[in-house]
Amino acid sequence: LPEADVARMDGLLELLAGDLFRGRADLPKLAEQTELTDDELLPLAQAVSLLGLARLAAGDLHLTPLGRRYVDGTHTLRQQLFGQQLLAHVPLAAHIRHSLEQEPSGELPEEPFLQLLSETLDAAHAERVLRTAIEWGRHGEVFEYSYTTGLIHLPEGPGGDDAPES
Repeated sequence: LPEADVARMDGLLELLAGDLFRGRADLPKLAEQTELTDDELLPLAQAVSLLGLARLAAGDLHLTPLGRRYVDGTHTLRQQLFGQQLLAHVPLAAHIRHSLEQEPSGELPEEPFLQLLSETLDAAHAERVLRTAIEWGRHGEVFEYSYTTGLIHLPEGPGGDDAPES
């Protein structure tokens, strides 16, 4: 899972959709325009590509029709699309959501997910991947996270029961 901040992903998509690039950008030109290093830009490009909002091909980043809809959408629509794409394309997020739905309380500690990731990743990488999944899941209103208790839980209030499904 690329380590990518949601706000930076949004900014990248907005720039890509704007008049300067019109939906298609050469990565070096995009790096120059954003003043991001390759190490900062590449995870963002991989993330928006993973979510189906853009497509990486031959050193270019292309905005997809869904990406255009995302950029043109309201904050609520962006969250819904992000959540749908997250569940469809990020198995870890779908697993967390499914596990929460199976749990009567609708909440689980983060440890089992961290242990699962630690089976194939070193501890630091597993922690980064889970943090990214939690950040993305919170943005897409797929699940919530309590930083004080370390519990991941289903969203509460409006939209809690009808959060995006894949």
